[in-house]
Amino acid sequence: MIRGIDFYKHTHEFLNNAPNTDFVYGDISEIRENNKGAILNCNGATYSAPTLFKSYMDKIDFSKSNFVWQHFKGWIIKTDKPTFDPKLATFMDFRVAQDGETRFFYVLPKDEHTALVEIAIFSGTIPESSFYDPYLKDYINEYVGCDNYEILEEELNAIPMTDFNFNNNQSSRIINIGTNSGSVKGSSGYAYKYIQKETDRIVEHIIAGRLQKYKPLKNRYKFYDSIFLNAILTNKTSGEMVFGKLFKKLSPQLIFRFLDEEATFFDDLKVFTAPPTLPFSKAFIEEALKTKKQ
Repeated sequence: MIRGIDFYKHTHEFLNNAPNTDFVYGDISEIRENNKGAILNCNGATYSAPTLFKSYMDKIDFSKSNFVWQHFKGWIIKTDKPTFDPKLATFMDFRVAQDGETRFFYVLPKDEHTALVEIAIFSGTIPESSFYDPYLKDYINEYVGCDNYEILEEELNAIPMTDFNFNNNQSSRIINIGTNSGSVKGSSGYAYKYIQKETDRIVEHIIAGRLQKYKPLKNRYKFYDSIFLNAILTNKTSGEMVFGKLFKKLSPQLIFRFLDEEATFFDDLKVFTAPPTLPFSKAFIEEALKTKKQ
């Protein structure tokens, strides 16, 4: 687990010591480009550069794409007695009422008394913060086995899971990055590792003087994500069924290679045949027909 504040502190300390780096905080009112580069207006000031990297999303119409929110709330709790094994994390625990959605828990221990306990949900809407609390309390009581604990911190957020094409703009001056480039994996919501890989490729293009030719990678996994999203969003199967079968039949190493988009095609075949194949076959046909029409 990498805490966000630790990551920000590390990068900001590095960048603050770089003579060619400035931080400006404000509201962006306009981004545009001309034949010389990109122009940004922020709080009445105008900035220009040969290239602008844009990480935030504008208001997007996802109606023609597969789309679902992965939203989550977690508590870092401290127990009065030794409760956790610091070497053992709980990953995707589906022992929670699904109610027609995909719901699971994480438990990431820091030490015997302290852990992050978090519920994640795939759904079309994001509820109020208080919605998650009964589920967190029940899970901690029943499965963590603790009714006497202190909540040290909480986190609350949402991640878009979609196969929307964020990179359909033809601009070589304004380059989408991060969530705004589709670096959030559509079938899992994972983003951190993909963004690091994307950043490495951008740096390579800068060093080689080929930044205007940079394009995000397109690979077979984008199509796989579309198939997965189709299958669960049209109720052909459920997230609980898919992930449950995967972890029951396959090794964690193979599954993580697949989720990290580093698997071989032979690995892919093993993953495809682990869950029920009929729902994914139907989803495959539907997504292939969509691609053909495009």
